[in-house]
Parts: sequence; C-alpha cells; structure tokens
Amino acid sequence: MQCWRYSPSLGSPRLEALATAGSFSEILETIAKSAHVLCVHNQGCDDIAGFARTVATIRVQPEMFDLFFNSQDGYRGAYARSPYAGFSANDQALETLTPLVLTYNETNQSKIDSSFVVESLGSPSAKIWLAEIGLDICALCTGEWANPVDSTPEIFNGVWDQATGVEATWGRKAPYFTKLKLIGAFLNNRYDEYVPAHKRHRAQLIHQRGWA
Repeated sequence: MQCWRYSPSLGSPRLEALATAGSFSEILETIAKSAHVLCVHNQGCDDIAGFARTVATIRVQPEMFDLFFNSQDGYRGAYARSPYAGFSANDQALETLTPLVLTYNETNQSKIDSSFVVESLGSPSAKIWLAEIGLDICALCTGEWANPVDSTPEIFNGVWDQATGVEATWGRKAPYFTKLKLIGAFLNNRYDEYVPAHKRHRAQLIHQRGWA
C-alpha cells in the first residue's frame, strides 16, 4: 500500500473526508447521482483538419470533486498506483458519466450527434480532468484552475512530492473546485482517432508527477 498523506493546511474537514473517501466506484456513483451537466460542445482540432471531439463540463459538489481528484482511491490515486490502474479508472469514470452527457444532449435538442458523443467519449484517448482557466469554450465551462503560486506539496505519496519540473509542482497540489470536464478523443467522420503527440504518454506522466 502506497504511503499517502496530506498537508495539514487543507484543514480538518477536508482531511477527515479524504481519509474516509470510500472506493472509486462509490465516489463515481455519488457524482453520477448529483452532478449537473453545464454544457456540451464539439471542439475542432487545431493540429489537423477534419477532426473534432466532444467536450462536456459537469458541476459537482466541491467535496465530491475533492474525493474524485485528490483521494488515494480517487482518479489520480489510481494513476499513482500504475498507468494501467489509471487507464482503468479513466474508462470507468467516462463509462459512468457519459450517460449524463447523452441525456443533456437529447433533452436540450442539441445539434451534436449523440452517436459522435458516444464514440468520442468512448475512444481510447478520451479523458476526464478539471476545468482549466483559458481552455473554456463558453461562459458555462469557464475554467477554475490556474497555475499554483507556490510549489509547496499538499499531497505526499513519496513520488509526486519528490518529482521535479513545472508540472510536478502542479501534481502535488490538491485542487478544490466544482467543475470536471469529459474530453473526448479527436475523431473524423469515419471515427478514425487522432492523438496529439504531447498526450500520448499521459498515463505515465500522471503516474510520475500527478499531472500531464
């Protein structure tokens, strides 16, 4: 079992909740019951013409965001165990939350083809992550996370808190926000998949430094 502890600066309520987070399946089940879909978009690819991906933003309670993103048995905690465990958690999260996106898409009579949503969010390079400032598509999915102002660790697991580099200073933090983004794979009209070069080693990078 990997050693995993937090900075006391997070405060007693968060520390107590993180210590009793429950399984990843339980966290996802609670999120699926309480999350609210804010928006769904098809976003074109800047690297190559003819490819696009589905991007959906959901709002969750900050307490559930914390358990999902920062707990030892949460999303990044899975990547800390191994890249393979991270892949598995990513697939489980997308499989659990995609139905919320499809319901929103159909209820709001979106012009986005639901079959494309399913393919984009169900393809290997699809992922879930927090909402970053500057990467928003509309006012509803405006980002919450920005580069930390310091590199003080908030998560200690013997790996992320020892890693070096800019992304490592982000990965050792424990963000506390309300928005998660489901980010699909870039597909063309034949559902061929394009993976940007800088994202091909995402699982390994999160494993090594908590961020990609």
